[in-house]
Amino acid sequence: MSNLAELNHRWTVPDYPPIPVSAEEIAEAERNLSFSFPAAYRDAVLATGLPRLTTELWEDIEAAGLHLPHLCDFLTPQEAVSTTRDYKDAGMPANVVGFASDSGGNLFVFRSDTADDAVWVFDHDFLTIKLVAPSFEAWLKAYGDVPQRTA
Repeated sequence: MSNLAELNHRWTVPDYPPIPVSAEEIAEAERNLSFSFPAAYRDAVLATGLPRLTTELWEDIEAAGLHLPHLCDFLTPQEAVSTTRDYKDAGMPANVVGFASDSGGNLFVFRSDTADDAVWVFDHDFLTIKLVAPSFEAWLKAYGDVPQRTA
C-alpha cells in the first residue's frame, strides 16, 4: 500500500472517500502554474485521490507529542492554482506551489526551483518557508506513522 493510500486508510472515514483527481486536472494545474508537480505526488494522487482527513489525526499528533503541523486538507489541482496565486499575492515566495494546508492556514508546498520533491511549509503569518520532509513520500509516511490512540 502506498503512503498516501495508508494515510487515507488510517485517517479518514468511509462516508468521505478520497476526492478523485484526473491526469488532465493535474496537467491543467501545471500549465496554469508553469510548474510540474513531482512524479511521486502525481502518481500517488492519481492512484489514491485526495484523502479527506479527520481531526483525529491532529488529536493523535498532539497526544503523541509529535512536532508535525496539523495536516488539514489536500488541495484539488484547481484549488492549488487559486490558492497558490492568492498566497503569492499576499507575500508567499514566487518559487513555491501549494498542494495541502494545515489547520492554521499555512500551506504545504513544493519548490519550483529544485528538481526534488521535498515538502516545505509556508507560514502565512511570518512569510517564511521551512523544510518539513526531504520527500513527498517521507512527508506522507510521517503522518501515516502517527500512533492511533485506542478508544
